[in-house]
Amino acid sequence: MTGNYHRRRGAILVIVLACIVLTAGVIGNLVRQTVLTHQQSKIEFAHSQLNVLADDALAYAIQKHAQSGTVPKETWTISREEWDLNYEGRVEISATENTTPETTIQIQARLFDGEEMIQQLTRSYPLTSPQNGENN
Repeated sequence: MTGNYHRRRGAILVIVLACIVLTAGVIGNLVRQTVLTHQQSKIEFAHSQLNVLADDALAYAIQKHAQSGTVPKETWTISREEWDLNYEGRVEISATENTTPETTIQIQARLFDGEEMIQQLTRSYPLTSPQNGENN
């Protein structure tokens, strides 16, 4: 009778330990998924901020071109603290001259973590200039 009692007690102990291991595995997997989801949402938020930054820079360059007839050549740096991201933002505004009389506003927006580039976006906008003898 004592042998059956010890066997049952041993079996119960093994079942309890198996349940603890399974529960720990499930909790560990949930924590890992939560961390991955959080990291992904931070990256997506940073990308959306970079989109807004690039769009704003393009709108600014278009407005400046409309006012002065020239495309500003500027570089903006947005610190981590200014926009509450873990990355620094940098935007370069420039114009590219094609072989045709068309000029294109070029926006390069980048996110940096220190010196390592994390993300990059490019926006461009063609500016049509009047052809010879044409008036707008």
